[in-house]
Amino acid sequence: MLPFNDSRLFLEHARNHPVALAIIDVWMPQLNGLEVQRVLRDMVPPTPVIIITARDNPGANRVAFAQGAVAFFAKPFDDAVFLEAVLRALPASD
Repeated sequence: MLPFNDSRLFLEHARNHPVALAIIDVWMPQLNGLEVQRVLRDMVPPTPVIIITARDNPGANRVAFAQGAVAFFAKPFDDAVFLEAVLRALPASD
């Protein structure tokens, strides 16, 4: 797992390395999380994305799912439910 706090560095990494799952916060500097999700979807369509946010926003929720998010969580969220979403989103390993 590699954490990124710079959306552009993350996208550069994703351009050159496989990303099994992206967990993206909506509120980030430079590009917001929904913009990062859109760019990632265009670059590497099969990458599963989970969106998290501190500000529950039905509009952001709709956009995230329309862009292919596998889950959307508003903070604070239940850790067990979040972990279940992560496990469902990760590709099965043989």
